[in-house]
Amino acid sequence: MHRNAMARATRRFARTTLTLAALSLLASPAMGELLPDDPEHASDWMAHSDIDDFEGREAFLKFGYEVVETDELAERIDDYTLVDVRTEMEHEALRIKDSHHADLYDEDFTDQLKALREQTDDPIVAYCNGRTCYKAYNAAISAREAGIEGVKAYDAGILEWAMHAPETVRLMGESVDQATLVEHLESGMDGRSMDPMTFAEMAQSEQTQVFDIRAEHERHTRLFPMNEQYHSMEHIDRLVASIQEADANGRDVLIYDEAGKQVRWVGFVLQAEGIDNFTYMEGGVHRFFRDVVSTD
Repeated sequence: MHRNAMARATRRFARTTLTLAALSLLASPAMGELLPDDPEHASDWMAHSDIDDFEGREAFLKFGYEVVETDELAERIDDYTLVDVRTEMEHEALRIKDSHHADLYDEDFTDQLKALREQTDDPIVAYCNGRTCYKAYNAAISAREAGIEGVKAYDAGILEWAMHAPETVRLMGESVDQATLVEHLESGMDGRSMDPMTFAEMAQSEQTQVFDIRAEHERHTRLFPMNEQYHSMEHIDRLVASIQEADANGRDVLIYDEAGKQVRWVGFVLQAEGIDNFTYMEGGVHRFFRDVVSTD
């Protein structure tokens, strides 16, 4: 099939797959309003906004929430209590030293923040993978809804901070210099990324197996329901076993997440297991909506 025809077919396939989910989002009070109080709906709004770079920041600030810039964090890091709101696996892979951990999607997340607030009067700063990741924003939103004051978001994220101040981070629990850090961060991504349109075309092949690694709360719809398996990062052992099985069966492995950030940490684990047959979707579901579904 000619590439243009294939691209049109891919977009039609994507739009059909996503129709019900899109309609449910449009019917939600979150759509058409600016950052409602409900944190899950707020995430929906920001994920489908047209804000570039720091995609959710403009809406986040409009409702009186606060962000911390990288330079400010560098100057006042000892004045803040830092909380990593990503998954435990991501936290163990790369984190700011001495930061606390509370997974945003844990059922007792706000209870953990309340306990932390009781221990300190310092501003609490939530961080995640940054920029196109909304977990830090949603942590602050959830905190306000639970009556917890003084929670801000560091929305540049762990990767940008690690490049800015490598001496303050821990990679797999160890201190590293910047050169070593860069080598590790790039090793799992080199030559493995694929633009969303090409990814979507390949996903329709019988020779591929697609894996969705998003958290359950992020899965508003399945992008490739005829050819994908779901394994969240909380069940990394199952994901590894399934990828090994697909590889043994001669299938090309395609992996996508919400914003193209979590795949990096999964790559660390896969390479440690000796698995090289995997490719990521650049930008995750966010870019898929922008580049595939929204293209005329």
